[in-house]
Amino acid sequence: MTPKKYRWLLQTVILSATLNVVLVGLFFYFLILGNPLHFCFQPKEDVRIEKTPLSEAFLGGLQALSFDHLVEILTDQRIVEQGYRVCDFAAAALATFYDFDIQRALGKRQLPMRKWEFDETTFTLYPGLNEGDFDTLITFARTEIYPFTNKGLLQKIEANERDAQLLSYFCHSKEFILLERLFARTELPITKGTLLGMVREGGAQRFEDFYADQEQICDFSAPARQQLLINYMEGGSKTAAYLLLISDSEYALSHLEDSRIELMLDLLDVKTEEADHFVRQLVDSPRGDAVHKRAFQRLAEYCGDEVVGRYVPRPSIGELRPAFRESPPAAPNPSTHLVQPGESLWIIAKKYNVSIEHLMEVNHLQSTVIQSGKTLKIN
Repeated sequence: MTPKKYRWLLQTVILSATLNVVLVGLFFYFLILGNPLHFCFQPKEDVRIEKTPLSEAFLGGLQALSFDHLVEILTDQRIVEQGYRVCDFAAAALATFYDFDIQRALGKRQLPMRKWEFDETTFTLYPGLNEGDFDTLITFARTEIYPFTNKGLLQKIEANERDAQLLSYFCHSKEFILLERLFARTELPITKGTLLGMVREGGAQRFEDFYADQEQICDFSAPARQQLLINYMEGGSKTAAYLLLISDSEYALSHLEDSRIELMLDLLDVKTEEADHFVRQLVDSPRGDAVHKRAFQRLAEYCGDEVVGRYVPRPSIGELRPAFRESPPAAPNPSTHLVQPGESLWIIAKKYNVSIEHLMEVNHLQSTVIQSGKTLKIN
């Protein structure tokens, strides 16, 4: 073999080996990126719930201290009980009584914990924090405008719901942004205020559970959205019931169990065009007796005496059914529609049995947001 051919062969082998190394590296990079828990060590949360060995007077004294006072004694390294220092109890009191977000402050998802029951409250200690951790907690407490957990933020919103800065802060949190992304694919003009209302009705724990799940699986599909709305409905959220109605009414009508339909009917206590249409569909659906009865009650509440004469009991099982078995003839579709206050493209599309995309195309709309008083082409 000539030296020239030998050099060419050697260069080819080196290039091939380099490409193989790069490809293997990329493979493991994306594998780890998609499955971080299989490759990254995370300390297991050490949680024990037991009766506190400390006196209630001691814990009650901690509860009486102000937020600023507790932050000040985060520097106190004196031993108090069972090897725990004053600073350990100060951090625990901040987390327990003021919803101070220790995990966010330290940038750690999981920390070892010990939980003690005290006066119907779970007192949480974080063993193993070092002096640098306490310096970080002090800096975070003094520089962060809202150094609180989601629970603490929601409590402050309840106490002062007109604080625009607080509302903006919460609505720009990474947890809330994930919630917005879940509803973005509906292409409905769902506002931050609507989603915030649902979060407030469902409570902090349900919101934190949602974020924990999404952080692991990042599922923004329709089934994920539907399951979230059902979870919030089961927590008593009326906003969730209306969101399920406008985003997934066909799913609710066809796939929800009767017990959840009854729950949904209980929550739909304000008449809207969508709610009225949904309830009328239920009244004439093949659902069980309990659903029919509750749907008729809700329809009567929506319409009063207007609806009573149109529905009669079916003698065989006493169900309340429409007196007419055929749908009334639809009115001819006009060529234009004047947008009324409160109407959305979804409502107008349903009214004229056309798609939202069709309305946007014929009216040259760039978004689904429309103003009342605007005239839209239908055909």
